[in-house]
Amino acid sequence: MDLPSSFTELARADLSGGAGPSTEFLDAARAHRLRRLRWLYVGAANCMFLGRAEAAVGYGEAGLALLGDPRYDPVPADFDYFQLALAHYHAGRPGKF
Repeated sequence: MDLPSSFTELARADLSGGAGPSTEFLDAARAHRLRRLRWLYVGAANCMFLGRAEAAVGYGEAGLALLGDPRYDPVPADFDYFQLALAHYHAGRPGKF
């Protein structure tokens, strides 16, 4: 899989509500230790806006699990925390985070 050209594929998969291509892409990005993996999890969490709040929580938690790992680029302004909090809100748990 050509990772750089697959960013669009990831977005399309999540916007269409599909789980296959985006999951495949994230698995490949993890396997290749893509430096911007935390960013990909932030982007994937946008599926919450299409009714996939639980999946978004999973993406957010996976991204935060990489916090402090020097192999991955940081997400500025703690946007990954914000994204996870928003996912919990959409999942019906506004006070969770």
